[in-house]
Amino acid sequence: MQRRQCHLIPLYIQHIFDFANLKPLLPNFSLMNTLKTIADSRHTPFLILLCGLLFRAFNIDALSPIVDETGHLWESVNYSMYAPLDRLISGKYLGYLFYKPIYLSSWDPLYVARLFTALISIVAAWYVYLITRLLCSHYAGIVAMISYLASPFTYFHDRQAIFDPLASAFFAASLYSLS
Repeated sequence: MQRRQCHLIPLYIQHIFDFANLKPLLPNFSLMNTLKTIADSRHTPFLILLCGLLFRAFNIDALSPIVDETGHLWESVNYSMYAPLDRLISGKYLGYLFYKPIYLSSWDPLYVARLFTALISIVAAWYVYLITRLLCSHYAGIVAMISYLASPFTYFHDRQAIFDPLASAFFAASLYSLS
């Protein structure tokens, strides 16, 4: 008898909360249909990229400079530690070429280099969307782009003046150019 009561309780609760009779009174609202309508828009990837840029640029100078940032910016104009050939061998030559004009022409090189890195990360997210859209679908591209932009690892590194976002953007661009 105890077992039967356990089966009757869910039926009783289901009978009380049966909304089948209320469906004509409620508006036709479905979360999945709403999300699909939003994702179908051709402006959705650009809005996601804009949100990603705003989140990365907001209070970008709140963190104190890390050793890698100041070292990369200083080494972009000072050739006493590493000769240009050594920089080419280490694989950081392209980063130094990008950071040198920032260091020489800006009022605050660290702030401008961080903004530049945030912009480069948005380019990387765009290529992640394009690659995934090419391989799978538009919806998968949106999910991949949101996953890339919402990852704590990329969020932290995209707000620092280091070479990792630059390398990932060039890798994604080169991967997309192969298709």
